[in-house]
Amino acid sequence: MKFTKEQWGKLDEWERGWLVNFYKNENKWIRNDGWLPDDCAECPVCGNPTLGGGVCLDCLNYASELEKKMGRR
Repeated sequence: MKFTKEQWGKLDEWERGWLVNFYKNENKWIRNDGWLPDDCAECPVCGNPTLGGGVCLDCLNYASELEKKMGRR
């Protein structure tokens, strides 16, 4: 996660914080706490249920949108 000062400047404070949280947690797997089926887990970024594990599609899409806004993709 290397961004230039200009790229960070294109995001507001909340978006920057969300993106940092996303990159810190994207590789974590939160195990099922007993309320979800065995093949599901919680998204480590937002806590929504996700099939299998890892980051949910909503978080992936939002991170992609922020990177586009920054001009990275």
